Amino acid sequence: MNKHGGPIAVIAAGERWRSDGSLRACLEDTLGAGAILAGLRGTRSPEAEGAVAVFEAFKQRMLETLVRCSSGRELGEKGHPRNIQMAAEVDASSGVPLMQDGAFMRA
Repeated sequence: MNKHGGPIAVIAAGERWRSDGSLRACLEDTLGAGAILAGLRGTRSPEAEGAVAVFEAFKQRMLETLVRCSSGRELGEKGHPRNIQMAAEVDASSGVPLMQDGAFMRA
């Protein structure tokens, strides 16, 4: 439960392969979900525990990991190394969005 009175869902959405449009799990989404979940108190689902475990395993080498993963390599090849650096920052923002009436609002 959170201060707004309900459970919190953190979803590692993944992305699609360019070649055929099929879904592909992406490491950066799992790492991001795990980073968020690691900072929350309460009971976690097995999926949440898994995301936290992945985050804990890689948090000391986040930038190196993101540079080497599929999406990181794609960003690097497109000339966007700063995007990878920003994605590797942990606890860099204090902002938290809240979904309200189908739109994100400042919490």
